Amino acid sequence: MEIQRTEVARCQSHSLITYPLSLITDSNLSVDDLRYLRIIFAYYAIEDPNRPSVHGKTFRFLWETYGFNFLHSRTPILIYSALAFGALNEHSHLKAVAISTKYYQYMSQFLAELRKAIRENAIEETHLFAVCLAVWNGSYVIRQCPKEADDSYYLFVGVLCAVLDQLLVDKLSSARSGYPGQHLWRYLLSYIRRSYQHPRLYDPNRQDPYDKYHALHLLDMKLLGDNGTHQTIVARPNEQISFDIGGSRFSHYWDVTDITASLRAVFNHAYCPGANTFVAGSELSSLIKAIRSRTGGFEKFKYLDRDFEVLTCHGFLYSQSRGCGVGERRKPYATK
Repeated sequence: MEIQRTEVARCQSHSLITYPLSLITDSNLSVDDLRYLRIIFAYYAIEDPNRPSVHGKTFRFLWETYGFNFLHSRTPILIYSALAFGALNEHSHLKAVAISTKYYQYMSQFLAELRKAIRENAIEETHLFAVCLAVWNGSYVIRQCPKEADDSYYLFVGVLCAVLDQLLVDKLSSARSGYPGQHLWRYLLSYIRRSYQHPRLYDPNRQDPYDKYHALHLLDMKLLGDNGTHQTIVARPNEQISFDIGGSRFSHYWDVTDITASLRAVFNHAYCPGANTFVAGSELSSLIKAIRSRTGGFEKFKYLDRDFEVLTCHGFLYSQSRGCGVGERRKPYATK
C-alpha cells in the first residue's frame, strides 16, 4: 500500500491535523472502496466545535486504532460496515433516489463475516463497532425506505445488544482482555437510544421494536458508574479522539434524555399488548423510585443535581438558583 501524506485544512480551533488518506492507494481495495473511505474522511476527519458529531468521534477513534483502511483489525467486518456507511453518505450528499447496489453488496459481506464470528464464537470489540455502524446504516435506510429496511434495522439493534452483552460478560469474567474502545460503549449506546427509530404506526401484533428498545435500556443499566456519563467521556485526555462540546448544556441534555429514554422503554414494555402487567408494572415502579433516589444505575446523574442545585422535598424536585434566598420555593421540575 502506498500513501502520500497531505495536509488537511486548519479547523476552527487553528490546530493543524495531518491524516494520510486523501491520496491513498491500496491494491487490495477497489476504486469504489477508496472513494467511500475518502468520503468518510472528508466528513469526519476534523470535528467542528460548533457541531459535535458522534460519527466523527467514533471514526477518529477507529482510524487511530485500526488504521485509515481498517486493515489493522483481525477481521474485515469493520471495513465492510464502514464502506456501506460511506456509500450511504454519498447517497445523502448526491440526494439520489435509489440507494446504490454497492451498499447492499457491502452489507452482504458484513453479514457473512458476522455469521462466521457467531458460528466460531469469536466475537470481539471490533464486531461491536461494526454492528454499531450497521445500526447507523439501518437508521438512515429506514427513513428512506421504511418498508424495505424496517426488519433489518431492528435486527441490527438486537445483534448490537447481544454483542455488547457478551463483551460485558467476557470483561467481568476476565476471559478476554483488550478493549481499547471501552470508554465509548455507553456513549454509542446512549446515541442509539436517543436516535431510535420507533415504528411510525403502532402495530399491536408486533412487539419486536419495543423489546429491542427495552433491551437497550437494560444494557444501559449494566453500564453503571460515573465513567459512563457523556460528560466524562468527552473530557477523556486523548487529543486524537476528544472534542470540545462547547459548554455543559449539551452534555446535561444528553444525560437527561437518557433518563426519559429509560422511562419510555419501561413504560412501553409494561403496557404493550401481551405484557405481564404485574411484573412490568413493578419494574416501572422500581425505575421511578431509582430515578428519584439516584440509585440502581442512576447514581451517575447525581452531578446533575449538584450543577442545577436540585433539592428534594416531599417527593418534589426544586431548583435553588444562585441569588435566591435559601429555601425559597421554586417551580417544581418533577412531580409525584
